[in-house]
Amino acid sequence: MGANDGPSAAYDWEAPSLFPKLLPWVMVLLLLALRANRNLRAWLIWLPLVASLAVQAGLGVALGFIPSEPLDMLCQVVLSLAFGAAALWLTFPCLTSRYRFLAFLKAMLVLGFAASLAFATGQDWADVGGEVIAGFVAVGMLALVTAAALTLSGRNCRRRYHPLRLSLWLVVWLAVGAIVVLTPFAVFAALTAGVEAAAGFGAAILAGVAVAFGSLLPFLLLSFANLFYRERLKQWLLVEVATSPPVLPALSVSPLTERPL
Repeated sequence: MGANDGPSAAYDWEAPSLFPKLLPWVMVLLLLALRANRNLRAWLIWLPLVASLAVQAGLGVALGFIPSEPLDMLCQVVLSLAFGAAALWLTFPCLTSRYRFLAFLKAMLVLGFAASLAFATGQDWADVGGEVIAGFVAVGMLALVTAAALTLSGRNCRRRYHPLRLSLWLVVWLAVGAIVVLTPFAVFAALTAGVEAAAGFGAAILAGVAVAFGSLLPFLLLSFANLFYRERLKQWLLVEVATSPPVLPALSVSPLTERPL
């Protein structure tokens, strides 16, 4: 039978450059340089990004029973959507439109581009497989569903805005969007490989909703707690924006004159 191992070969290993992995962070810095973000409160966007890093690390520990490759892909998708949400929150003033569909298209393009850029920089392009392609497809679909869910949630809250109401409607529309997007894949799997292949349809919907809402949640909490981001979110959602009370004009009082008796 012979030996299975061949002769050893020596090679010089060089660490890959860290610059591609820093591109998402550079993107956030460039967006902070926009005129609309020249405010110290705009730098609070780093808080949800750091929270997303903590969530990514927590997923790696909590879901350790999942094989390493799917788990790494899931963590990269979560972090990529977080960078997409950061770009969306920083560009909301440029994406506002009186037409909700136009605002949705702008948000989808920004969210999809930023999330895809963050996902691409985290890949090893020397060995591109089906997992990477599936990850790109997942990022694109989640960006589409997230932008649509935010737009429709704003429509439901246009006359009665409340953080809890917005969050609940967001979960509902994320679930609806996940069903709409995943149903063709489930039907195709059932027709080609049998009903058993589509058995994980419900689990895929729950996973998509959890990933999308979990990626948005730190940024939503920032908007609920900070006036700077809350007002720009409400302006993009086309809901009622808090205005300062009107200032009454000063009344001019003429001095009283005494009439001689």
